[in-house]
Amino acid sequence: MDSASRRGDSEDAEPYDTAAVAELLRTKRKPRTAKSCFPCRHRKVRCDGLMPCSNCVSRDHVSLCRMAGVSAVRKSSPQPRAAPPRDSRRVESPGLLVEGSVEMSRYSLFPWFMLQKRMLNGSVSSPASETTKDPTRDNTAVDANHVLGELEKIEKHIASLKSDLLLTGRTPTSNPHLSPTGASHSQHSSLAKTTAEWAARVQDTAIPAILSGGHALEGATGATIFLGSRSDPPLVLGCRPVPAHGHPDPDNSGPDQLVPKAYPFASLWSQETSLSDIARVLPDDSDILRYWGVYQSCVHPFYPALVTFEDFGSQLLSFLDLRLSGKGEAAIPPETKPSWLALLLSIIACGAQFSTDPIKERDLRSKVFVCSSFQCLRMSNFFATTDMDHIQAMALLGHCLRNNLDMNSAWIIMGSTIRLAQSIGLHIDPRTRCASSPGAERTSIESYRGYRLWWMLLWQDCFLTTTYDRPFSNPYILGRIPDDTSPGAGNSFATSVLLLIKTYMGRSMDEITSPAEANSIEGLLAHKCRLESVLDRAQPFLVDERRCTTLQEQLQRAALRIHVGYLVCRVYRLCLGCEDAAADQVLRDTLATDYLANATRVVQSFLDMHHLLPAGCQTWAIVQNVASSAIPLKSLSSISSLLLEKLVSEFEPLVRRLISVLEAKGKECEWYDADTNVRQYGPCSRVARALRETYGDI
Repeated sequence: MDSASRRGDSEDAEPYDTAAVAELLRTKRKPRTAKSCFPCRHRKVRCDGLMPCSNCVSRDHVSLCRMAGVSAVRKSSPQPRAAPPRDSRRVESPGLLVEGSVEMSRYSLFPWFMLQKRMLNGSVSSPASETTKDPTRDNTAVDANHVLGELEKIEKHIASLKSDLLLTGRTPTSNPHLSPTGASHSQHSSLAKTTAEWAARVQDTAIPAILSGGHALEGATGATIFLGSRSDPPLVLGCRPVPAHGHPDPDNSGPDQLVPKAYPFASLWSQETSLSDIARVLPDDSDILRYWGVYQSCVHPFYPALVTFEDFGSQLLSFLDLRLSGKGEAAIPPETKPSWLALLLSIIACGAQFSTDPIKERDLRSKVFVCSSFQCLRMSNFFATTDMDHIQAMALLGHCLRNNLDMNSAWIIMGSTIRLAQSIGLHIDPRTRCASSPGAERTSIESYRGYRLWWMLLWQDCFLTTTYDRPFSNPYILGRIPDDTSPGAGNSFATSVLLLIKTYMGRSMDEITSPAEANSIEGLLAHKCRLESVLDRAQPFLVDERRCTTLQEQLQRAALRIHVGYLVCRVYRLCLGCEDAAADQVLRDTLATDYLANATRVVQSFLDMHHLLPAGCQTWAIVQNVASSAIPLKSLSSISSLLLEKLVSEFEPLVRRLISVLEAKGKECEWYDADTNVRQYGPCSRVARALRETYGDI
């Protein structure tokens, strides 16, 4: 017999379908597993296979030592593969033997079952299959059918979830896929019944107005945020209603949607970054001094969060001298602390916002400085080793984020900053500190600065919280305002603003303890008088323009009138919106007329401030307070339509001037990015759009 005939007989003698077995062998190839962790593969060095390996241990990145295919449980050495148990089951089919552990999942055997099913259905024709009866054939078929049944159940479940998700746009709930179906319907009915009973019990209970509100879509980030019922106008905040289907419309994202999502918490460096690497972000010495000068003239007079202002100037000059004597411009003195460098970067970030740099460069530089300052805070482990430089840097970063229209992030950061300040005792009045209490060894200057820094945090937190109408991070104002060290009779600008804050936050405390009295017409008007009395105790130049002798005094006078007028306008809105029986129509019309006079003073003060220092009007706190006083006038409630029309017609000429100034400033702060999209910097463009949308084409 020749070789060809022998080969043909050998193929005919095969007890199974060779094509099926070849397909099985192709799909059951043993995959190659990684023998080294990812850091070693990335660096192309030899790995000993341990977890963690010696290379990752020596390079101090044990947490990055991961090996593909290895469970998350850490192992000190590779374990040998265990031998199959002696009680492993044997599944025989004609001519084919399959061994598997009893613990092996049925789903992992699915390709084997498919091959066996193919053989059992007659696709395999062999003499053995015709003459031999395998007792395990029926069991194998049953197991295969069981697996197929399980898969069908999974497919039905997936189809059910898909159909629920498709109903998202047609259901009132924001989470339609969580609606009750099937067996969970009874549980949902029970929960709904319990909720209805609870709502009935609290229906007669007075809920503070500060706990009411709704959600809105923030145009700058696309996030859904909470706005209280008494928040500033959503148009001013760059917010719009949440769509009915619960998802933002990509075709109506608005120009604010161009704001980068990673800012301000993005890390621009690797894990092994040193402080010298971050210091390379610092500009030249001349630019640092220029930004420091801008900070002194445009930022610090209106928000003096740098309580070590007198010492920082000399520290900055010493830093620049030591850097100049080092190895090039990028070098920093070896004794530089990360917290101090974070403070420096936050200061020049604020200065860059108000500089005369080109708009595109101004925006990019300020954001890079903010990210760099955050990186310094992370490197210094500021949650565990907090000092005053950390707190000052975070306060200025929050102020910088507000001017970059990221107010929600600024509000969140301010809450963390307040907690950090409390952790080191800045909220304790040094005048009441016992001699034996912790921190008593601090000098009087350090204690005073720390306590004043605490009030600077309350300053920013109060205005941010009032903007969104959210609960205060620290609603209980029990301490006294730090003593004013400025010369002259009366309170300085900063102390006057702190008095405003204490008065306004005191009302929030009264609203919690006695809401009926605090929200009555009598209580609201008494609160308005307390706010206006702040001007009576201020220094003369803050009240009378003729007493101003410097540009800074004139600017602070206008800024204080804006802050006071903004809070008074909020009180007028609360008066007109309350349902107090003591407020008749005559009183409501009088309050609306007073609102017009107060809003007029606010807008006029802003126009005066812009005339004196156009760059200073890019401060979000100033622009937002003006817009939040002007926009609500168009929709005052509980007054006659004729009176409202008369008030609006008297106010429109001033609004026309305001829109003209803001639009001109907004045009100066526009540029085109690489995709020819119009990018806008600062708050002026947003506020101008809000005023246009409110008052129409005037």
